[in-house]
Amino acid sequence: MRLSVKDWQKNHPLDRGKVRELAQALANEIHRRYMPGGNWGELTVTITGDWGIARMNRRYLGRDGPTDVIAFGYRPIPGGSTAIDGDIIVNVERAVQEAEHRRCSPDRELATYIAHGLLHLAGEDDATPAQRRRMRRLEQTVISRVLGGKHSVIGAPGIFRPKGKRAAGG
Repeated sequence: MRLSVKDWQKNHPLDRGKVRELAQALANEIHRRYMPGGNWGELTVTITGDWGIARMNRRYLGRDGPTDVIAFGYRPIPGGSTAIDGDIIVNVERAVQEAEHRRCSPDRELATYIAHGLLHLAGEDDATPAQRRRMRRLEQTVISRVLGGKHSVIGAPGIFRPKGKRAAGG
């Protein structure tokens, strides 16, 4: 798997290296649990804000307003590689707002959005109430494995930085 992280916003300084580490751990866990026989190819996680994601939401999905995450999957070419490539666009402003509302860390909320996008790329859907419930369960299972509990993979990621401190990592 090739994974890159882009940060297109300036309001919430992030450590791109930590975002990459988190996305890698989530992708590995989803692969292990839910992708028998499948593989990740090239993945990009792009961090943006309300304005950026609203623009993409309108342009590519025909929907008005911001959302939390958008995933674009590029299915394998017949006769070529079987790896799944994709782009995940994550709204960091929504993650910060929702974290406060849900009383969880912004890191955990951002992890939820990344996991949600990865699950879409892996073939999960959330178009019906039953699918949404299943998706939420899968997200929480993966996030608990990666971020919490005695079997956590990376522990607390510490993605967000104090204002004025940006890292070049990722």
